[in-house]
Amino acid sequence: MLALGAAGCTASGTPGTSAANHAAGAASGRQATGTVVVKRGSKVVCVIKLKAGKGSCTVNTRNYPPGTVTFTGSYTGGGGFRPSKATANLTLKPASGS
Repeated sequence: MLALGAAGCTASGTPGTSAANHAAGAASGRQATGTVVVKRGSKVVCVIKLKAGKGSCTVNTRNYPPGTVTFTGSYTGGGGFRPSKATANLTLKPASGS
């Protein structure tokens, strides 16, 4: 799972797919609106529309070779929140028996 949030990013994986999640909020309890664009390099892999400050999408990890894959999530801003950007590394390992 690739998680992008105010505190930074974390990543872990499961065979075949990885969920990208983004939760955004403030100390005041307000919840962010807008979108998060998840990219690998310059290629968009998914777009997350935030609802109640949360959203997710699934990325097919079969499209990437084993090793470390870097994803970047860019938040467009909205609801009084500034745009932001975070990166996460996802380590992909070959399935056993491959």
